[in-house]
Amino acid sequence: MQVAGRTSSFQFKGKNEDLRSIGQKLGVASVLEGSVRRGKDAMRVTAQLIRVSDGIHVWSQTYDRTPDDTLAVQLDIAEHVAGALEVVLDDVQRERMRASGVQNVEAFIAFQKGQRLFRDAHDPERSSNLIATLRLANVEFARATSLERDFAAAYYMGTDLYSHIVLTTETSAAERSAALDAARRDLVLAARYAHDAPTRALIEVDRQLISDDWRGLAVRLKAATITQECRQASWLLIGNAFGIAGERLVSMRKFMACDPLSGLAVQQAAAAANWAGQPDVALAVVALGEATMGGSDSTSMQKVRALVTLGRLDEARSELPSLSAGSAERVIGELVVAAKAGADIAGMSAGSRDARHLGWNPGYWEVADVLAESLLDNRAASNRRAAEIDAVPGGPLKLAVLLSLCQCGAPFDLDAAPNFKARLAESGLPWPPVDLIAGLRKKESDAP
Repeated sequence: MQVAGRTSSFQFKGKNEDLRSIGQKLGVASVLEGSVRRGKDAMRVTAQLIRVSDGIHVWSQTYDRTPDDTLAVQLDIAEHVAGALEVVLDDVQRERMRASGVQNVEAFIAFQKGQRLFRDAHDPERSSNLIATLRLANVEFARATSLERDFAAAYYMGTDLYSHIVLTTETSAAERSAALDAARRDLVLAARYAHDAPTRALIEVDRQLISDDWRGLAVRLKAATITQECRQASWLLIGNAFGIAGERLVSMRKFMACDPLSGLAVQQAAAAANWAGQPDVALAVVALGEATMGGSDSTSMQKVRALVTLGRLDEARSELPSLSAGSAERVIGELVVAAKAGADIAGMSAGSRDARHLGWNPGYWEVADVLAESLLDNRAASNRRAAEIDAVPGGPLKLAVLLSLCQCGAPFDLDAAPNFKARLAESGLPWPPVDLIAGLRKKESDAP
């Protein structure tokens, strides 16, 4: 039985939307809805299972309990829903269900608030500053873990803030070191309290990426990617650059089915498709996302890249106005189109610098710079940049992420980044990455 993810299903909270429409958007046959009313010492929970096709109430129940009975109510609802849907639960499944349940209502509410802020942070239309909004999300995640110590998902989602602090160019070495320490602390707790082995495997990949020991990373990265399916992950996307794009695409399409209203899932699935050499699939993924949620800068950027790969330059050019003016994603799209058309990449890259204060995610501008340097085959500039990144805390992770987002092969020499080179050598990951812009790059003799 497939259950739509919270990110998608909770978007309908408090909305009086037609059930058939909800079922279609979530890709489900039944909807469980209800409410919780709480007093000081009493709690009333109502729940009803509704068949989407005809609106029939398959099951309903009202519970008058105390807040201490939260887990018992959850288990009872789950048992009745499973029975109504003719799903047989054995003792092992019941124990897993019991272990994964959140017992503290206030902790779960805080987690919901954190999830909403987390989702908003990754959407430029809802947040003007990624890191600032993630800080707000972490206030809620911290409240959730203070109320329920073993809340693994809250620990794990909170580490995204620390990763972005490490990745941005605006933070100092001291801030990055503190962020790495915080991420390592919370990833240990997330792994300790994870409810299943596949979730723990995802967390362990992140733990290794921010460490100074990448031994066995290639094997762990591939295994975690294959088993990801409906689980939220932070940095599995680096697998795109290191030969795991095909597995990543399969995994992200499953994630889209579980969480069909997750814009982040659409963007990452489209990126994986481009990396896997399947631009037609990337376009289909973006079209699906646009049909259910509308477009976004991140997905439109992947659409542009797919169209350029397919040689459909006029369509790619016509897509550019849909990206926000002054955004890094728009500049990335313009650079790829310009390279295909043989236009002035150097002038375009230099001219974009005046708009950088408008950026929602400052780190994306560095992706645009790396892409421009690679298109111009400016190896010296890319080597200088790689050396600077490699020398700061978290440098190897940042270089791996830049390579995945840039989709530009190996823009720098490994000797320019000795820390990254050492991590890569022990990881078993291949080098160089697949080069998606090989046909667009200027010859070195033409570069400034």
